[in-house]
Order: sequence, then C-alpha cells, then structure tokens
Amino acid sequence: MNTKEVIGKIFKDPKTKYELTEFDTFRKSIDDIIEIYPKVMDSGREAGKIKYFVKSFVPFASGKKDAQVFVENGKSCPEEIVRQLWVYKLMHTYGYKVDEIELEKSVYFGSKVGTKAADIIVYTDNTKQTPKIIIEVKKPKRKDGIEQLKSYLNAEGSPVGVWSNGSDSIILYRPYPKDFEDTLYDLPKRGQEPKDVLEARKTLGHLKKSFNFKKIIQDLEELVLADSGKDEFNEIFKLIFAKIWDEKEADENREDKEVEFSKALDPEITHEAKYSEAIVSVRTDAEYFFPAFDTLCLNLPKTINFTPLAKSLTFCQRGKQPLYDVEGVRVINSRHVLTNKINLEGNRLAVSTLADTLKIRYGDVLINGTGRGTIGRTAPYLEDEEALPDNHVTILRTSKIDPVFLSVFLNSKAGQLQVEKHQRGSSGQIELYPFDIRKFLVWEAPQSSQSEIRNLYDKALSLEKESKVLLEKAKHQVEYLIEQAAGET
Repeated sequence: MNTKEVIGKIFKDPKTKYELTEFDTFRKSIDDIIEIYPKVMDSGREAGKIKYFVKSFVPFASGKKDAQVFVENGKSCPEEIVRQLWVYKLMHTYGYKVDEIELEKSVYFGSKVGTKAADIIVYTDNTKQTPKIIIEVKKPKRKDGIEQLKSYLNAEGSPVGVWSNGSDSIILYRPYPKDFEDTLYDLPKRGQEPKDVLEARKTLGHLKKSFNFKKIIQDLEELVLADSGKDEFNEIFKLIFAKIWDEKEADENREDKEVEFSKALDPEITHEAKYSEAIVSVRTDAEYFFPAFDTLCLNLPKTINFTPLAKSLTFCQRGKQPLYDVEGVRVINSRHVLTNKINLEGNRLAVSTLADTLKIRYGDVLINGTGRGTIGRTAPYLEDEEALPDNHVTILRTSKIDPVFLSVFLNSKAGQLQVEKHQRGSSGQIELYPFDIRKFLVWEAPQSSQSEIRNLYDKALSLEKESKVLLEKAKHQVEYLIEQAAGET
C-alpha cells in the first residue's frame, strides 16, 4: 500500500480524516507531505508480518527516525500522523529548525521521570536548554489531555503549550509566574515571543470565517471562566458584543479594516464599563473608560480643581468647507494651527459666506479636529484681521479663561490625554468633535497665574519676531558683502 492508502486505513471513518482542519492551509495534501512505508518483520513471533511506519521529520529523543502507524488487523496510530503534521507546520509555517525540535522527550517532575513523554518540545535555540513551546497531540475526536499538557508546561517551565487533535487546538499561555490562565490566538514564530503575537496588528482579512462557535464557548467555560465565580453567560456575552462591535467598526469606518478588540499584555489598561456607556460613547477601548487622564486627576493637589470646559465657553463650533477664491478672507486649516502658534504663511483665500459667529476673531482658540499627529493641536488667534476656519478646525471662544492659558493647557499632558480619551474612529479617520471638546476638564487658574503664562508667551513671541528681524538683517548683510567682494574683483 502507498501512503494515501495507509492513511485511508488509519482513518477508517472518512469523516475523521477530513477533520484534520488544523492543516487545511497547507498547499500540499497530507499524503504528499508525509511518507509512509512498509517494513517486513524479520524475527520473533511477528516474523514475516508487514508493518507500516511514518518517516519522522525530526529524530525522536531516543534516536529512532520513524514510528509505526499501522498494521493489518492490529493497532493504528492516528495521533502520530497528527504529530508529524504539526512538526511540518512548525518548520514550514513558523520557521523552526530541525535541531530546535525534540520528540517524545522525557519530562522530570522533581527528581522523578514522568510515565509519559512530551509529544513535541520546541526550544528557543539548538542548545535545547530552554523550552519555548510544548505540544500535546491526540487522535481526532479525542478530547482529553489539557491537564496533562499543563503538568508538562509547569515541569519544563515552557510559557506556551498547544493541545491539538488535528481539528481542534487550544494554545495556552502563561504570563510568568502566573498559572496558565490565558490563551494565544496563534503561536509565536521562530525569533518571536508571545508578546509579539499579542501586539501584532490584525485586520478583518486575518480573521477565520469558518469556526466551531460551540467549541469556542465550551473552551471559554472550561479554561477561562471555570471556578472564576463569574456569571459565565454574562461574561461570554460581553466578549461577543465587543467582538461584533469591533468588526462592524472595522468594516464600516476603518480604511485599513484593522480590528482593535484584543488581549492586552498589561492588565492595568483593561477596565470594566457599563454596557450602556459603550453604546452611548460608541467606544469599546479601555483608554476611554479608565484613561491615564483620570489617573492624573486622582493625583492632583486638592487646591487644583478641574471644571468642564463647556461652562467657560460662549462658542464651540467647527468650521465649514470654504469656498476658495483668488480674493477674500484668509483660511486657517489644520496645517496652520501649530502648537500654541498660528502660522499665517501660505494661507488660501475664500469668499466669506459664513455667519459672523463662525469667523475667527482676535482671542479665539483654535483646535484641530482631525488627523493623526495633528488632532488636538491648539493655538490662540491673536490677529486683528478676521479669518475663516476650514472643516477640520474648531473655534473655542471664552471670556473666562485667557486664550493663551487655555491653549497652553490644552497642549499640555492634561489636555492631550483628554484628546486621546475623547477622539473617535481609528487610523486616518480619527475625529475630535465639538460636543466632545465641551466635555474636556480644564483648570480655571487664578488670574495671576493666567497673566503670568500670558506674559511669558508674549515675551517669547516678541523675541521670536525680533530674531526674525535680526536673521533678515544678517541675510542682507551677507548678500551685501558678497556683492562688495564681487565688485572688488
């Protein structure tokens, strides 16, 4: 019999053979990947009997290079097929080398050797000193072995373990020195660590479209929520809601289709929130519900009190798309709104068709409402000439807070953490809307403090203008000296 025929005999139930879905991504068929050949026994009671062996991709710890998988009217070994396919996958999908993998390695529990060996151990390098991944394989349809795998992982100190029967697989992960209470969605490749898997960016295209939903729920109940004291239905519902919401947002509102709902390495950045809050805010990220800004507020001296910006504003509105022309009023866009400074060079002009309230006046504060790297950047407008904001710039108008002080505050850590908290969307489509800007908390500092900041700002502005004049004089002097030297020759 050839390899294909022997595999057919090993997997007597055709359905079982085709449940080896773990390896569906291979470009070759199973019988093209592995090699099975017959051996005629030449001694003992089995002399003359034909047995079939699979050639191993990696030598066993004992030194043998193949393993028996089938004999007529005898025991077959489908789990060996699963093991060899996993070895092939480790080498061709994850990049591990032959000398970094060991099969049927004895495991020591204290000073005693375990009764069973680990099916596959992957090491960090070819010295085989530090286990990285341990894989426990079972024949298709068999479900036991999780606790056995955990015992191997604890004994060997490996951070990652895989249980697999060829169709189902579970990847256990222990953020050392904790117990194996976590999982990974994929294995780290050669040269990677578990954190690289957790931090990898994923898009909708990376997600599996075919999966056993019932099995996922059962795994969550068994591995994550067992003995947790939590209501399993509610906890699983939260995960499903967040997952569906994230995929919907990725499909409809993110250019790169990136999915953002995932595990985090640092448990301190994950926090609980009410379902209703997620619906109202249209946010499911942890930074919104327990952001760094809230932590900053908790550590402020009692003498500093933050109040909603809305209480101090008389006007807060984003501009409109300008009607550009060769003549008219100059337009301020997000490139002109620098940090605490308005750039008035290269402005386009537009016809002034907007209401007077939507024109930029002296003393207004401008804040960018879009764009990665520019969103939240704020500057005071200290020009007598009116201007028009484009549809990416929001005007803040207040008589209670000095515009320079407000601009400096919003550009400070306290302000920028709130930009991160209240911005919406992802990738290149993030937005900071006026109704969210109104929610910002600001410090209405004593007038003496605001005046001190304003005086320092005005002084800096004056020195900048003076430096420009001096640089221009220096430029003219250099040109004069060059012309003089040229005339002398």
